[in-house]
Amino acid sequence: MKSNGQNTKIFSDVVHRINNPGSRNSKRPFVTLSYAQSLDGSISIRPTAPVRLSNSETQIFTHRLRANHQAILIGIGTLLADDPLLNVRFTSGANPQPIVVDSHLRFPLASRLMRINDKKPWIASTNFYDRLKANLIEQKGGKVFHFPERKNGWVNLTALLELLYENGIRSVMVEGGSRIITSFLNEHLADQIILTVSPVMLGGLRGFHNDRSLGVESFPEILNVQYEILENNLIIRGDITQER
Repeated sequence: MKSNGQNTKIFSDVVHRINNPGSRNSKRPFVTLSYAQSLDGSISIRPTAPVRLSNSETQIFTHRLRANHQAILIGIGTLLADDPLLNVRFTSGANPQPIVVDSHLRFPLASRLMRINDKKPWIASTNFYDRLKANLIEQKGGKVFHFPERKNGWVNLTALLELLYENGIRSVMVEGGSRIITSFLNEHLADQIILTVSPVMLGGLRGFHNDRSLGVESFPEILNVQYEILENNLIIRGDITQER
């Protein structure tokens, strides 16, 4: 089924799910995972070598998704590799609140998020953060929130989502990178997935790495799967089960 990035059934269903989340944990925002990958499941050649996988139609589609979420979230690795703006440019709509998960506050003060965006970033760090740098970020309009770290030293994502909810954020679009995508899936914190598949083979960095200590029954299952073609890219949407 061929569609246009400006008007697709999948897009209508995505927005419906955001606005009608159904029975789920109401103490956190509705979470959409959205990212692009190659046919072999790669999102880049390597962590520091991003590759553009979306075409013009899927870019429009992605920016329409951004405009329909209150916040957009990435990890610090994606910020350092891509220096993204995380705003809405290829369609009309409000810019989402950018959020960066940055356990050790490596956030570059010269990033485009800080220099150009009308909404300055919220940065999630751990208790072991650089207070001087946090002060500099906040002087430039950003906000730094700190959380108890997990055993692996990373930010506790459940605590982060609860704080976002307390601050009025009801929907979050997670765009990557691999570590963030994996964490949201393994911790059962995502509600739906929008996957763009580009017809190329990269043999690079995978978007999702399963926890090999878990059994297959613990992996997230995708239900109510839909798909559409935008130019030569495949868009797949599905609901993510929350059972552990």
